[in-house]
Amino acid sequence: MNKIKFQAYDVPIKEVFDYLSGINGLYGDVIYSNIETNIDKATTKYKILSSAIKEENKLGDIPDCKINGKSIPKFVDKEGILIARKGKAGTFTYLTKGKYTLTEVAYVIYLKGNVKYEILLEWFYYSQQKLAYRMASNSDNGTFSIERFMEEKIDIPDINHQRSIVNKYKEISSEIKKIECLENKVNSLFERYIEIVDDDNSELITVKELLGHVSRNDVLTEENIYRYAPRDKLEETIKVLSGSTDNIVCGEIRNISRIDNKKIHKSEQNKFYLHVVRNGKAGTLTYIGSGNYAPASHAFLFYLNDSEQLRRRLNIINADDEEYYLKFLKLYLEPIFIGNSSRSDNSTFSLTNALKMEVPLIPLTQKLKEIVNNYDYIENVFRKTKVLRKKINAEYIKEIIIEESIPV
Repeated sequence: MNKIKFQAYDVPIKEVFDYLSGINGLYGDVIYSNIETNIDKATTKYKILSSAIKEENKLGDIPDCKINGKSIPKFVDKEGILIARKGKAGTFTYLTKGKYTLTEVAYVIYLKGNVKYEILLEWFYYSQQKLAYRMASNSDNGTFSIERFMEEKIDIPDINHQRSIVNKYKEISSEIKKIECLENKVNSLFERYIEIVDDDNSELITVKELLGHVSRNDVLTEENIYRYAPRDKLEETIKVLSGSTDNIVCGEIRNISRIDNKKIHKSEQNKFYLHVVRNGKAGTLTYIGSGNYAPASHAFLFYLNDSEQLRRRLNIINADDEEYYLKFLKLYLEPIFIGNSSRSDNSTFSLTNALKMEVPLIPLTQKLKEIVNNYDYIENVFRKTKVLRKKINAEYIKEIIIEESIPV
């Protein structure tokens, strides 16, 4: 165990950072008008930064000009941190050296030239994102307060510890990039395969012919889950499934058949299942395998139809094949289900409409199994990355808030 050394405690951010505000009126028509009237091959161009956090949402470049009589703000040849003022308010984006200007919905902060502490800008970028989010109002279109943020105080650790934090976050970034590459590769393979299937004019089949289902249980309320909770650890139980995509199991009840004189719709032990979200992220599918399950109000379960004739046509011979096929259906049906769910802040998946849908009858092949295996691999990498994230976040919290001794 090594004790963290700090250069200083409770240092106001404004002592070590300056900031640059954006300009009002820097938007579509104005940008294009100034490009047309001021364009010159010798003119310096400035990348326009807004609250957008994705490269494809950037607004383009503009030459030096005036907007509504005011010169555009310029951030040139310095590293900085872009902070979204609206929308995803408080979100950091790291800026390498370049030539930038800002719209009114963004700020750039940068280290002062006379700072008496050793500070890595990347350390601040990684370690103070949570603080920035706290300075944003909580709404659908939140607003970030740069004034409040600059008044906040931070503890500044030894430069070596800053480097260790930066390196750990870079490890995560590297893993995320690997995951993204794998996702793109598998998505490409999957899309090409589906295109081939569509081109072949495959026979259509209704979802009802393809899948059986387990209906939701409105009786499985929080009160009843608590009321019928198992009385000891050895008792056989039913896992109650929520409409969440993160915490699918919301509790357990005793293995009973009725509550308040209503039959509980539940799974069978010899089948494999897909969990489908009814509300919120409606239509989202998760493969959950076999088990003793009962969906609550905001979920359903699907399983492969028992028809032997159908299974022969799908090339499903054994339990392994069935598992592969349901994982494939998760990939194939999810975008269809999501696209056909009602579009609102709390979208709804209609089981009745889903069962009537027609989809291609796609037999299980070795190529399809390879696609499923690739997705399984990606999900496994995702899980490992989440564990790494939690570990580093826990260490960050100890360093910044608790200020206790931790390994470095």
